[in-house]
Amino acid sequence: MEFRIEEKKAFTVVGISRHFALEDCYARIPEFWDEIMKDGDHRRILGMFGVCYDSDGKGMEYMIGDLYQPWKQFEDGDTAFSFEDGLWAVFPCHGALPDALQKVNTEVWSKWVPAHRDTYALRANYNIELYAPMPEKAEDIYTEIWLPVRKING
Repeated sequence: MEFRIEEKKAFTVVGISRHFALEDCYARIPEFWDEIMKDGDHRRILGMFGVCYDSDGKGMEYMIGDLYQPWKQFEDGDTAFSFEDGLWAVFPCHGALPDALQKVNTEVWSKWVPAHRDTYALRANYNIELYAPMPEKAEDIYTEIWLPVRKING
């Protein structure tokens, strides 16, 4: 599985958040994206990031957001989430959404995390999806999944 480890500076994402049950999040999160892109929120939230956080094993919060910009106004109901400096495992993904991204996400959690438990530990209960600008053809879409990790001494 293709991945790289990157050091990233602290940053904040601001966006619109909603709670999802784990059992149907693969179906409902794409519907959430469609809703945000259709109802006019896409003019202020471009959707550079999808942020999964506060997972309790049954459900999680999912935010569609962008990098915080001090000159942009918050709206009622917007959520801000700050990320500390640190290491990230970055998993590239190529192909049509949501299938390609969901396939990589499943492989990250079912294969990469268990296979690297002696090398890297998760340092927080969240992960990020990065969305590059959308190309004309679906098969050319590029996204990434970021997991916050720390190197295990050994």
